[in-house]
Amino acid sequence: MKNGLTCLAIILALLFVSLPNSSAQKKESARIKSAAEVMAKFIEENGSIAARDKFKELVALKDVEYAFKESEFLSLGYDLLRAGKAVDAIEVFKLTAEIFPHSYNTLMSLGRAYRKIGDHEQDRKSVEKAFALQNRSLLAEFLKKNKDRLAKTAEEVIERHLKAIGGRENLERIKTMVITYSGYDTVDQDTLITRYYKYPHFIRQDNANSGISIATNGENVWRISSGKWEELTDSNWVYIPDIYGDFIDYNKRGISYDLLGVEAIDRNIYYHLVKRYEDGETRDYYFSAETGLFRIERRDFGVGKDIKSHWDYRHHEEILIPHLFVVTLDVGFGQTHGGILKDIEINVPLEDSLFLKKEK
Repeated sequence: MKNGLTCLAIILALLFVSLPNSSAQKKESARIKSAAEVMAKFIEENGSIAARDKFKELVALKDVEYAFKESEFLSLGYDLLRAGKAVDAIEVFKLTAEIFPHSYNTLMSLGRAYRKIGDHEQDRKSVEKAFALQNRSLLAEFLKKNKDRLAKTAEEVIERHLKAIGGRENLERIKTMVITYSGYDTVDQDTLITRYYKYPHFIRQDNANSGISIATNGENVWRISSGKWEELTDSNWVYIPDIYGDFIDYNKRGISYDLLGVEAIDRNIYYHLVKRYEDGETRDYYFSAETGLFRIERRDFGVGKDIKSHWDYRHHEEILIPHLFVVTLDVGFGQTHGGILKDIEINVPLEDSLFLKKEK
């Protein structure tokens, strides 16, 4: 009997020790308060003008512990946005960004709030910073996973692209190509454009709306209007890529490529190559590090940059060809135009006279 009572006492003692100290926990939880709730009440009563001072006060207090939860501050900011108090929401998101400076969600929310009041400059800065943070994270993760499979030279990047679109041999079988696409300008005007390619570097483009054509043999450029050929001495058309995109035998045209590294842009990972012509002209080329496909061409021209992106690759016979391109002219205000591929013909007869001015 005595042994039984002793065991019972021990069990009860163990149970007592293992039970949570409810009074201690209540006391501890009473010390922890939601900083977002305090700020919500303060802003409701005083507005956001003095919110920063109140925020500093909460951070500095030692005798009371405040919980600074990102989700709670974001909820407060969006409550203010829904209530039509965008200026107050901006202040809340700015304070949240101080606590969580590496948060993509916070920076994107701040950009959205700026957009509400029409401050597009601050909106853009916040969004760009958010993308930059996410890009760095994605790039670090990609490099860690693929460190043994990274391309080491520009030639290797180009070969991966050729393989991705169907292979070098299939591409070299193409000697002529005619593509027709709808071009859209900055005011959404639709223009039907036909471009002719012939190996090695004959290119001609006809504009159905204007009736004007441009032709080049890779060295000379002509403007054709009403049957008259006028040579253009200063034209970027000499830099238009050949029928193979300047990815095969490009050294014969005096073109070279250098691999600059791996970059993350708009949450995509790219190999960054610089393309150099004999006369010193350069272009920046970006190839998807995941698919190998050529995606972006960028040209800087002093007062701005011309960015052309290639999307919607589709099979035509045995070759992948992009069916959508978008061009952004960034000269301080930004202009965008592009085109959608309508028709493609491969290895059709094309006379040289289509591209070259007849000599008298």
